[in-house]
Amino acid sequence: MPRCPLRPAGDQRLLTLEGADGDRHGLLHVLFRFVVSVDEGVRLSPTDELVEVLGSANRADLLIGAALARADDAVILYRGNLEPLVVPLRRQLETDRSLGGALRRLRLQKGLRQSDFPGLTAKEIARIERGEVKKPQQRTLAAIAKRIGVAAKEISTY
Repeated sequence: MPRCPLRPAGDQRLLTLEGADGDRHGLLHVLFRFVVSVDEGVRLSPTDELVEVLGSANRADLLIGAALARADDAVILYRGNLEPLVVPLRRQLETDRSLGGALRRLRLQKGLRQSDFPGLTAKEIARIERGEVKKPQQRTLAAIAKRIGVAAKEISTY
């Protein structure tokens, strides 16, 4: 597939402190892999903080701005490497009525990690919490219930 003659090779990123009109905005997204600009409703950190984060070796772990995406019920956080991170606003954990959702709520209430279940791997607990295992074996439920301190048949009620 031929490369766009306007698009530079490589991983180009752009942070602009000024807004761009519709046509220019579209062109910027063609030319750059990631574009963060204030015209998209993005609120950026103060300039001195931007300079510090952008010059940091761990800039991918730091945030420089955020935008609220009301229609999608999410917040977009922008990392120092300009990559976006989308965070849903809806508390899916509270509304998940599956066995996995109940297990996760219980585990977090008790302050337990997925690796805190003797005889079970963290991977097994994670698969149950994600809903990949709909009906765990009785011995698995018994081990979970014993560690959490509730009856196995009560786990799904949380």
